[in-house]
Amino acid sequence: MESKKSIELRSINHMLTQSVTERDLALLRQIDETLDQLQIEVCVFGHYDKLVSKASESLKTASVRLDKDDKLLSMFEKTRDAVEHLYDHTEKQCASARADTKLCDEDGVVDGYCQLLETLANLHRSLNDLCWAIGENSADHDNVLPGEFGSADDLFAAMGV
Repeated sequence: MESKKSIELRSINHMLTQSVTERDLALLRQIDETLDQLQIEVCVFGHYDKLVSKASESLKTASVRLDKDDKLLSMFEKTRDAVEHLYDHTEKQCASARADTKLCDEDGVVDGYCQLLETLANLHRSLNDLCWAIGENSADHDNVLPGEFGSADDLFAAMGV
């Protein structure tokens, strides 16, 4: 027959083993969920990057001014700024994952965040290119004021400014 102390020690060991195993399973579940979400975001933002790049290229051959009131440019500048904020937030999440002692390189969480950061940087670049293309399209199709102007005041008067 086991002593009371031996039973108590077995009980402590059992509780500790259960606690460690459950924590490890919970951590693995969180890692899997994080990796799944990161992969979804990489795919979604990668797709947006391709769409924005195509739109930028098509603007280079547009035969009419597409942004008559500059609302299109403003809209994409705001989107670009939102992507920049998302990049900054994701950078903090990546740093947090890198510093987390419960994670190791083989988990792939830091790599997943790095891949998302690269995708967001590409999208930001593409949005910059699109904003530039919208501005170029507007400049290419602007009305040119006739004549020459002797001073900036004469030019501003002709522009109605």
